Amino acid sequence: MNIDNLKKYIATRINDALTVDVYTKEAEFDTLNNPETSTTEPYVVIRSFTLIEKLSSKYKYNVEIEIHDFTNNSTTANGIAEDISDELDMSWQSESDMFFRIDKDWESDILSDTPDKSRIDQRYELNVYDKS
Repeated sequence: MNIDNLKKYIATRINDALTVDVYTKEAEFDTLNNPETSTTEPYVVIRSFTLIEKLSSKYKYNVEIEIHDFTNNSTTANGIAEDISDELDMSWQSESDMFFRIDKDWESDILSDTPDKSRIDQRYELNVYDKS
């Protein structure tokens, strides 16, 4: 099982479900936080893949996702969060090297110090079964 492949599978599914930019690399995210290169368009950051359990050929990961929106209401962020949930929650995928199931663990609105910014964080649990 290859963790990079798993990340690509998840990113592709999220990207295919949305019409906003999806970032998977910390460097891309840092560019967004730089005042000279920041954006006012909504975007999604796949923040982390954390291994929380390993049992022979089964792995359990937490995947954290951030949804950022810069409109004066949270409608867009909520819509993006719902689209991600519709795509990922209680879903599964089989690949040549692995099978995985995805379940939403939690979702939360994050208070912002900027009045025109909305942020929603989601965490998903991935149960991954290695086929090799």
